[in-house]
Amino acid sequence: PMWEDLPAELVLKVLSYLSASDVCLAALICRSWYAVSRNNNLWKRLLLSRLKISLDPKTHKLQSLPEHVPSWYDEYKRLFLVSSTRCTQAVEGAFRDEVWHVCFSHDGQKMLVSSKDGNVRMFAVDSAASQCKELYTMRDKLVDLGCFHGQYTEFCPNDSLFLLSAMESLVSSYAKTMICKAEDGTVMLTLRSGYKDLYGAWVNSDWFLAPSINGNILGEQYITLELHYVRKSGKKKVFTSGVRSIGSMLAVDRVIVADPGRRCDLCDMIILVRRLYQDRAEIASFSLPVNEMDVSLCCLDTHGEWPLETDHRHEVGKMDLPGIPSGYTLSPTHQFLFVAMSEGSENIFDVGPTTPPAIYEINVPTLTMKRKFSGELPKLNQWCFIFIAVSSQYVACGSEDGTVRVWDRHHKVQVASLDAHTALCNAVQFNPRDSSMLVSVSDDRTVKLWQIPKV
Repeated sequence: PMWEDLPAELVLKVLSYLSASDVCLAALICRSWYAVSRNNNLWKRLLLSRLKISLDPKTHKLQSLPEHVPSWYDEYKRLFLVSSTRCTQAVEGAFRDEVWHVCFSHDGQKMLVSSKDGNVRMFAVDSAASQCKELYTMRDKLVDLGCFHGQYTEFCPNDSLFLLSAMESLVSSYAKTMICKAEDGTVMLTLRSGYKDLYGAWVNSDWFLAPSINGNILGEQYITLELHYVRKSGKKKVFTSGVRSIGSMLAVDRVIVADPGRRCDLCDMIILVRRLYQDRAEIASFSLPVNEMDVSLCCLDTHGEWPLETDHRHEVGKMDLPGIPSGYTLSPTHQFLFVAMSEGSENIFDVGPTTPPAIYEINVPTLTMKRKFSGELPKLNQWCFIFIAVSSQYVACGSEDGTVRVWDRHHKVQVASLDAHTALCNAVQFNPRDSSMLVSVSDDRTVKLWQIPKV
């Protein structure tokens, strides 16, 4: 009989024994085979097999298609192309020491890169080609202010300013938080904080938070969050509230401002991730009505409590983490917090790698665990802070061995592993306007731009 005369059920049975590439070849035999080769259940099974997920319908995790994806055939193509992610540009020679952080402007047209050698460089971004071109460096400005190591940067919501945290020296525990003009890097405001590993955050384009620690590093300390109001004249108004904490190395690494309602003009909450000794951590969130001028904030006391000190602030939620956070960030909608965690060490002085690490998705409004990501997880050290990245479709995380791994958010499975760097990958970041563009920075002194193919 002619091939096109075979019953569709029989053709589908034959195709079910083939690989994805062989199914595509078989689709060329005739029109009837081509039609059967687009069977939804066939491509769902092929995707399950490729991602090494059980075919048992009671246990496998692919229960539905993401929005705007018409079929499992299209979904297979989308996830298959992610594994073909390629490096489009490597910035080499611009930095003389470890590169620590990278961030994009909200419009996706600019990129800031911070390095241990004191270089904070601004780049213009071409997202279509995943290329960048340097605009200026702030090295001389930082040296004039007594700072020699750039740590962290963040653009304000309207991209006119950026926040910069820089260390005074490697042997000093002090750092400075600066507000700079994005146009040319002019420093508008400088604040000296009490500890080098605390990073500030924008509340909106007029308000920002600057954390600091006061007290003896080896004893009790006062962690303080200061809310600053910035105008073009450089004037500010500060509100502070401090409570006791023990051990700055186990304190807050980064303050995150969340706006789950995406109202933009107001901030719904502040999220603090606190390491409690060597094997425990917790998250707490606080409401922050920034339209009230007498706002004050607090962190933790010596017992890990989150006290409330005024009527203008209240605790929204709190949860324990099953490990040590090595990095965390918000989803683009601010509805979820993604946390990369390493397992706690029994010895607080054990600085070696801890396994097994994990990545969790946490619901921000309720502070409840949603789901854990599966697949090969990155090698993480509990004393290293790695900036992870989240887009509308993917989650990316660096690792100690320089590998960058990418997960699909909808299916919670790993879809790509990139041999990106030869040393610790400190940060990865998606372009907020084009999630097919990914940037990674590393201790190997390079910045690499990646292009995720589109269907």
